[in-house]
Amino acid sequence: EEPEAIPFDADTLFLPTTERSIWQMPSLIRQSLALVWEAAPRQLLLTVGLQGVGAVAIFFELLVAKRLLTVLVDSKSSAAFSATLPLILILVIILAVAGMATVLRTEVQRLLSELVSWKALTKVIDAAASADLVSFENPAFHDRLQRSTLNASVRPLQMTTGVLTVGSATLAATAIGVALAIIDPLFLVLALIAVVPVTIITLRVGRALFHFAVAQTPTDRQRVYIESLLTEKDPAKEIRAYGLAQYLKARFDELYGARIAALRRLVRNRMWQGVTGSVLTAVISGGTLALLVLSVSSGRTSLAGAGTAAAALLLLGSQLQVLAAGFGQLYESGLFVRDFSDFTKLVPIANRFHGQADAPSAPGCIELKNLGFTYPSRNEPSLVDINLKIEPGQVVALVGENGSGKTTLAKILADLYPPTTGSMTWDGIEI
Repeated sequence: EEPEAIPFDADTLFLPTTERSIWQMPSLIRQSLALVWEAAPRQLLLTVGLQGVGAVAIFFELLVAKRLLTVLVDSKSSAAFSATLPLILILVIILAVAGMATVLRTEVQRLLSELVSWKALTKVIDAAASADLVSFENPAFHDRLQRSTLNASVRPLQMTTGVLTVGSATLAATAIGVALAIIDPLFLVLALIAVVPVTIITLRVGRALFHFAVAQTPTDRQRVYIESLLTEKDPAKEIRAYGLAQYLKARFDELYGARIAALRRLVRNRMWQGVTGSVLTAVISGGTLALLVLSVSSGRTSLAGAGTAAAALLLLGSQLQVLAAGFGQLYESGLFVRDFSDFTKLVPIANRFHGQADAPSAPGCIELKNLGFTYPSRNEPSLVDINLKIEPGQVVALVGENGSGKTTLAKILADLYPPTTGSMTWDGIEI
């Protein structure tokens, strides 16, 4: 059965969509989770389970701690130790379980990250191997391939960490939030409000980094190529023969200097935004603790409840900030993962190796009619109106000066490049 034809737009393949709205966060998370699940479902489930154990442990830690404070406040000094000993033992057991879950989760997560990186790199390699050879003549293709290769080896690790951080922090924050809601729901609401500024700013800076990476890809590709010319064996002879070392080194420094200048601007903006979010969060958190003190002084909250609430607020604030950072990390890595994922999905579409008929059993007559070819990176054609007929057993030599199109024509004859205009037939069947 013939594969269904899929419309293909070269601009879609070569030019990534750099405008990624924060409202696409659910889609990015879903795509990230799908990649992690495809790479290592058992490790993902085990990690989530261990995160759940840690969250439940935090919940019971707070409840036991509140009960422990209540007993200490209500009991006389002589009876305090005997009354609190069972609670202390329970607390020790909970802490031990939480510690073991953390150790196991860390090691499983290490394996999970490597499996995800392997899966992502495999997708990029499959896509690159499926692309038509002519795609490699397009600089924009090299930009996307280079960015996809880099992102596939680095971003899945960051993405996996983000997914697990968000999952762990969500479960822990939920457990702490439930315990805090039992004590006083107002404090829970204020704690949630406190983390809003830092969350918004974290997502904004993640998007800025993605835009920076996309903008820098062409110059990064040039810089890496110049580095290879200056450091590898094969081009060393020409570099020395023509005295190009200083010129190429100056160009390398120019490209790297431009990258550093752009990075300085990015870092400066990210720092100011991050500091602003942290200050706003700290101010709201301080106001929440001040309100807690007023609640105790007015008799609205007991001393034991206030102590537990204060500990819960600190823990919840910490987990919510971790959650915000995890969302930012996941959003940032999700943008890169979607970029390379779009690349891996679109490149096979460009592959045209889906013939309409079986090849002849023996070599036949190859004929070119009005054949022309233009490289994707050029406006002027390399071949114009080529007419050629090669009979079985005939030896044909392609002779011409450098740059006349001999190699290009040979690649078209080998069906490595598709002609831009005209046709090539094999025994009358168009290839």
